[in-house]
Amino acid sequence: MQCATHPTTIAIGLCVACKTTVCRSCSTRLQGRNFCVLCLKKRAESDHLENDVVAGAGLKALVVLSVMMSTAVMLASLAGLGFTLYMMG
Repeated sequence: MQCATHPTTIAIGLCVACKTTVCRSCSTRLQGRNFCVLCLKKRAESDHLENDVVAGAGLKALVVLSVMMSTAVMLASLAGLGFTLYMMG
């Protein structure tokens, strides 16, 4: 079986969306399934708004996690300082 885009190259499978034969260089594996370049582009365009929302939520979660971790480190440092001053006094 030959790749539809590269006739001299052996295909590794089919695009799950359009059933075109694809080789390693023109196939993208997404969630365990092969997509050709055109179908992946169409999928990305249709999922564009959804991905923006998910990326925004991910960024907010990362910021919250960073603030929480910084606060925990600061509190641990202060607790350690207090313990050190207690032991010295």
